[in-house]
Amino acid sequence: MRPGIDQKKLLAGSLPLFVLALFFGTQALKAGKPEHPPLHLNVQALRSLDSLTIQTELSTTNSLLGQPPHEGISLQIQIRDSDDRILSSHQVEQVERDKTVFVQHLPLPDQAAFAQVIARFGSEDPVQLECTAPILARPDIQIKDVIPPSKISVGEWFDLQIVLREGGGDLGAQFQLGVYRDGKTLMGQLPVVLNPAADTTVTLTGLRFESAGEHPLTIEIFAVEPVEQNQANNVYMETVFADAPFSLLKTSYQVEYENNNFERVTWDNECGEHTEEIESAGIDHFHISGNSRNQLEVPSGTLATVAYSIAADGGPAIGETFLNVEPTKITSEGRSIYRIINDDLGVFLKIDSYPDRLTYDITKLFGALTYTLRVDNAMVETRSVQEYDLAHVNAQNELTVSLLIADDRWQIGGIARIPLNDPEEDSQDFSEARFSESCQAVYQSGMRIRSSLVSGNGKGDFIPSLTPTQIAEAHPGEIHTP
Repeated sequence: MRPGIDQKKLLAGSLPLFVLALFFGTQALKAGKPEHPPLHLNVQALRSLDSLTIQTELSTTNSLLGQPPHEGISLQIQIRDSDDRILSSHQVEQVERDKTVFVQHLPLPDQAAFAQVIARFGSEDPVQLECTAPILARPDIQIKDVIPPSKISVGEWFDLQIVLREGGGDLGAQFQLGVYRDGKTLMGQLPVVLNPAADTTVTLTGLRFESAGEHPLTIEIFAVEPVEQNQANNVYMETVFADAPFSLLKTSYQVEYENNNFERVTWDNECGEHTEEIESAGIDHFHISGNSRNQLEVPSGTLATVAYSIAADGGPAIGETFLNVEPTKITSEGRSIYRIINDDLGVFLKIDSYPDRLTYDITKLFGALTYTLRVDNAMVETRSVQEYDLAHVNAQNELTVSLLIADDRWQIGGIARIPLNDPEEDSQDFSEARFSESCQAVYQSGMRIRSSLVSGNGKGDFIPSLTPTQIAEAHPGEIHTP
């Protein structure tokens, strides 16, 4: 992209350049020889904060008949108010044909409205020309504001909006804009034209930073035509911040998983009534830890997203997503500590952000422990003894793990697949005869235990390609602090 100005946005502040040259002329009043060419006196009167500038130009409309004298011209200048009353008078001798006369430090009151100039030359055949011009305020080009985009990233093109105003009110101006950083030109000699008493926004395009951090910019107006009355507001300082490019950071992981399925049935048939008390559990114990290595600087503020999920044997993912996680503590060494702990939900999440790396440790329990009472195969009672907020995953062969820790400039995590071991199964049955006092009879009672443990672990490096939308079916969670 080539640096420049957005021309469409600039048109609102443009005007023909000839409007900038406001000269007022009158034809010569001649006396004497008819061979004098027809002459014109042109005058421009511009006021600034402490001076009045009178610019005169003597010209002819027919150069074939001759030229006006180059020098030896005398000027009488009178400053008048709107009622044509003379406020001050000045005499200038022996000026050149094209002359700018600076009348400095005039006690120029606000009612000064016109400058009347009488030019005289020639001793044998004297010529007198007269011209009255309005006194106009010089332009005053001001930088009112500089508006950078809300987000600038290293290596990406961005636009910079500059709000300009002409504050003199009488004349427009043409000028140039420059943008500098650390004394070096980012963009310079960009022409702008602004109408009198107008505001406009110029959009500078094609800017780019190659490094992250703060960038102090200097925006400067220069080469103003006509010369303006106040140059103190021609420089504007603005500091903008460029984010580091979005980074997918390499992250290590170490995963441990256990899938516990357990059932214990205590039974008896006292007095001919068959009773079963069943305690059953299907609980996944999931633990993952790791760190990012050789990481760019990690901010110590809010983590935009912390998400994890697991999926059994290619099935749907079950997990949790925490948004806008605030640090629970920031140490003097620049370490940011994040904690999410809730025993009832079975979650313990620990993230430590150092200036050069990030470590994480997450433990999560899935599933529930239930109690059931049956009498003669009829359900009498069932209730949850311990229930975590996410369902039992019950992986048997392979566990798919997803992790995402991110802010708006970087992310760590990815997807890993962990093969699982064959189940470790256990089965126990025993019974005994008992005597019932109620029935005065012998009855049988016993216990039946069935358990299965599937486990697996793995370690490696995530492939850093995961995006937030790939945490499929991630369950929104609440943030729980100690």
